[in-house]
Amino acid sequence: MLRNGAARILLGLGIILISIASKIDPDYVQSAILNLIKTEESTT
Repeated sequence: MLRNGAARILLGLGIILISIASKIDPDYVQSAILNLIKTEESTT
C-alpha cells in the first residue's frame, strides 16, 4: 500500500518534471514518458 502511494507520488513528480522539460527538449520528454509507462507497467 505504502509502496503504491510512493509510486504515485514519484509519477506525479515525473509528470511535473516532464512538463518543465517539454519546454526545453521535446524529444527527451517523449522518451521519458515512454520510460515512465514501461516502469509503471513492470511494477503492477
